[in-house]
Amino acid sequence: GNVNRAAKLREEANTLLPEILALYDKNTGSWSVRYPDGRKIDSRHSYDFLTVGNSISGDLSPEIKTGMIAFVKRELMTETWMRAMSRQDPSAFDSDRSDHGPAGSYSGWPAKVGQATAELGRFDKALDMFHRIRRAFDAAIPQAIELTKVEGKDGLQARVSTRAGASFAEVSGSYAEVIINTFCGFRPTVDGKTMLWNPNVPRGFNGKLRHVRWKGDLYTIISDKRGLHMEKE
Repeated sequence: GNVNRAAKLREEANTLLPEILALYDKNTGSWSVRYPDGRKIDSRHSYDFLTVGNSISGDLSPEIKTGMIAFVKRELMTETWMRAMSRQDPSAFDSDRSDHGPAGSYSGWPAKVGQATAELGRFDKALDMFHRIRRAFDAAIPQAIELTKVEGKDGLQARVSTRAGASFAEVSGSYAEVIINTFCGFRPTVDGKTMLWNPNVPRGFNGKLRHVRWKGDLYTIISDKRGLHMEKE
């Protein structure tokens, strides 16, 4: 039953993988989309980066990983925030959305882009991203944060967006999720044999995540220069 279904899904995934990799543009580090009628359109968007990085990072070559990360740095990131869509995207001129366009980003996308960056092997860049974007949050994590045209010492300034129905009260919890399951590596396997993801890879910071419940007990996850390890409380 479940074993056969899992094997079939893996077979289908392996068949689909070359079709996905063919959509990568080595000149830009971004991905394209293919319509049912065969049209192939450039899509320089954070969502393509985060979905690919968080789902098939193990199937990507070092060159693709490097190109993807360079694309985010070059076309999406600012000093204190991120554009959901690159200004070089074909649809950028027609989009003024503060959550999914070039004018800003839905608050959850930078967190998932940071996670994908770590999945691609660059915890250093993911951590730097988290340190910088925290300056964009004022009192909460709203639906969207937009980039203003005001230039400051850190470049374009970020502010909470309330345009076009963007809600201040629609809070994104992605940051806590990424801190727990990526930076602190809490990803128990289905069989329950392991708790930590990539524990031998240093995260770039010293810290502790306390009171993590696993198999009926509480643990502290510790991050240091060796990587991650856990201690029973």
